Amino acid sequence: MPIHIKWNGSIRVGSQATVERAIGEVGHKIRSKKSPFANLANIIFEKELAKLLLLYYPALDPTPSQQPNVSAPTCALHKEIKILKKEIKSSPEFHQHIHAICDWLNIDFNAELGLCRWEKFRLQMGHVLRSRLSETQGKCPSQSARYFEAYNDNSGKIVFGEALAFFEVQETNDVLVVYQQLSGCEQVLRKWRGVWSNDIKVLPVSKITSLVGIWCYQQWVYILRKHPGLALLNVEESGIGGENGDEDGNENENDSESVAVQ
Repeated sequence: MPIHIKWNGSIRVGSQATVERAIGEVGHKIRSKKSPFANLANIIFEKELAKLLLLYYPALDPTPSQQPNVSAPTCALHKEIKILKKEIKSSPEFHQHIHAICDWLNIDFNAELGLCRWEKFRLQMGHVLRSRLSETQGKCPSQSARYFEAYNDNSGKIVFGEALAFFEVQETNDVLVVYQQLSGCEQVLRKWRGVWSNDIKVLPVSKITSLVGIWCYQQWVYILRKHPGLALLNVEESGIGGENGDEDGNENENDSESVAVQ
């Protein structure tokens, strides 16, 4: 029971659809009246063995269309936000972002630096990382997806942050995320926690590895990660498809944006 909760979350908010489907599929395959439970054990063993074989040799899968679409563009920006002249002249928040970018580029501050600003960025596995600028415009989303985990080449450490905005430098074609970093990170019971720093940082989007959620308690911000074992589930076991997916069982953009919990 504790392992199930750690992998899938609270049982009370889980769906029984995948369980009922698995029971129905296995139930119809039982043929032995003398030893039905031994027959059931063999069926489950063969099914899991076949799934492990496909993890090693994906080309053997006869139904690739049922797998999640992981071949989506790894460097996809969405919904450009125009940079207004009044922001260039008098916006303290925008100037903070430009200062951080100029420092990262090792150049003097230039409020009119050639930049394109974007709301969202699609990660390698198809999940969409939003920014604070995106989530605070218009209707607030029910689930936040602006917190991320990244790898910093300079320090060789894991970085957690809140994406503020995405920028593309026109002269160098660098795609950057301006973010607020979680500082003073430490592990307690193998869970990361820290406090928000007031400093604005910059990181290439290529260093972002995944979306994460957060849970705030007292002065601490705890990082919520998806268990890596969830990557071993197939489409039906992970609950992807049906009403929430398209005809091929792939997540649409709105579904993939809601993977991070707050």
